[in-house]
Amino acid sequence: MQKKRKSQKLKQVLLAGKLENPLIQCAKAMDDSNHNCQVIPLAIKKQGGQQKFRIPFKNVSEKADADVDFSFVRIQKRADEGEEKSILNYLEFFCQPATLKLNGGQQSLLNVLVKVDYAKMTAELTEKEIKRESEKLLIGKVKDTGLFFDFFVSLKMVDLS
Repeated sequence: MQKKRKSQKLKQVLLAGKLENPLIQCAKAMDDSNHNCQVIPLAIKKQGGQQKFRIPFKNVSEKADADVDFSFVRIQKRADEGEEKSILNYLEFFCQPATLKLNGGQQSLLNVLVKVDYAKMTAELTEKEIKRESEKLLIGKVKDTGLFFDFFVSLKMVDLS
């Protein structure tokens, strides 16, 4: 019986490893000193229909590959700021494709489609309200993890005529 117990001993082996998380950055982002963060500027044309944007993202970690799901989230205003009319009520955002495969050191483009209901916007908002800058939040979630990246998107209506 004692011989059996000795042979059933487990050997302990120390394993050493290193996990590198992906680090996703936007090549189009600019520093915003007012909010102390980086912002991706988008200029939306004053017209109805669909508008397309290509936003470049890069995985700056060399060894960590990532599949990143992107989606837009509206930023809620604080209660003390009051309710204001915003162009965001007349815009719809879609990421196509919503998932980017970013290998280490690789850059890829996120296609963003914005649907603008300009007729309804001009009927319900003043020109001053239309020109007011608005913000959305773009979230990138690394698939099968709890790792998130956030990117502020600054939206401004521009007249190109």
